[in-house]
Amino acid sequence: MEQGKGSPLQVDWQADTYWRNRRLSPAQLQVHDIRLEGGKANVGPMLKIKEVYSSTLLPDLENRDQLVNTMRIEEATKNRSEQNQLKTLAAEYGWMNCLRSRRVQETILDPPDHHKCRWM
Repeated sequence: MEQGKGSPLQVDWQADTYWRNRRLSPAQLQVHDIRLEGGKANVGPMLKIKEVYSSTLLPDLENRDQLVNTMRIEEATKNRSEQNQLKTLAAEYGWMNCLRSRRVQETILDPPDHHKCRWM
């Protein structure tokens, strides 16, 4: 997710009907990846907080419907009203689940795509 020099890629989220019909889109989120980096010898590791541009989330967003398509709502509750509420929430906001950082940083020697956490 490292951005090159210059401006980030511009994405017209409103051009995609999927995003135009959502209450919330990636363009409305502030996302930051947090990891430990080697600091000065006498200070030790320090947190590095890096903004993640919404355009760099495009590869992760290819799986945007995974939660709504795989969630076993009938197993979560037998109440029909609660099932409908869960389906609605998963359809509207489930796409954010695919933005989670999959690679957790264990040490400062881990690759740059590993993070302590992703803050949204």
